[in-house]
Amino acid sequence: MCSMRRNQCGENIIKRQPCRAFNGHATAFAINRRAPRQLSLPMPVPAEKRDPFGYAGPCFSAPEIKRRQTHRADATKGPEDNGHSRLSEPPLTAFTLYKFAHILGIILLLGNITVTAVWKVFADRTRNASIVSFGQRMVTGTDFGLTVPGIVLTIVGGYGAMYEARYDFPGPAWLLWSQLSFIAAGIIWLGLLIPIQVKQARMAHAFAGAAEVPEEYRRLARLWLIWGLIATVPLISALYFMIEKPG
Repeated sequence: MCSMRRNQCGENIIKRQPCRAFNGHATAFAINRRAPRQLSLPMPVPAEKRDPFGYAGPCFSAPEIKRRQTHRADATKGPEDNGHSRLSEPPLTAFTLYKFAHILGIILLLGNITVTAVWKVFADRTRNASIVSFGQRMVTGTDFGLTVPGIVLTIVGGYGAMYEARYDFPGPAWLLWSQLSFIAAGIIWLGLLIPIQVKQARMAHAFAGAAEVPEEYRRLARLWLIWGLIATVPLISALYFMIEKPG
C-alpha cells in the first residue's frame, strides 16, 4: 500500500506502508524517496510567510530567514565602519563649524531686534519716566551683548562657510541677493537707527528721575520703531534667499 504527500518544498513524496511477506511473517519497512518532478506550478506561498528581502518561502524556516537577513545587513558594512552603517553622519568639519556659527548669529541678530522692539514699545507706552529710562538702557545693553555678536557671527560664519564650500565671490545669485539684503539692513541701522538710539540714550539718562517723558523722546521712539521694522524686511529677505536658494 502506498500513499503520496507533499513536503515543505512542494515536492511529491511516495511512502510505502508496512506489508506482509509471502511466508506470512510481518515485515515492516518504510522507504521514502522523491518522485520525479511533475510539470506543475509550485504551490503559492501564503502572504503572511512572504518576506520583502526575498528570503521567505516554503523551504526556509524562520531562523534561516533571520540568519540570511542578518547576513545581508552585515554585507553592507565595511571594516572601517566599526559596526556603523556607511550612511552615518560625516565627521565634524570646518564647514560645519562655520555654518553653525552663521546660523547662531542669525538667531541672535533677528531674535534680539524683534524681541527688543516688542518690549520697548510696551515700556514707552507706560509714559513712566523710570520704566522708559530703564527700557532704553536695556536696549543699549542687549545691542552690545546680543546684536553685535550676532552680526559678527553671521558675517564670519557666512563667509567662512562660503570659502569652505569653494564658492567664488560673490557666489551664485541667491548668495549675492542675501549679501545685498544684509548690506541694505546694515545701512539703515548705521545711518538712522543707531544715531536715534544714541540720542534716546542720552535723553533717557537725563529724565531718569523726572516726572514725565519729553515729547522729543516719544517722537524719536516712533521713528526708531518705524525704521526698525523697515530694516527687518531685508534681513527676512536674506533669510529667505539662504533657505530657498532661488536661481
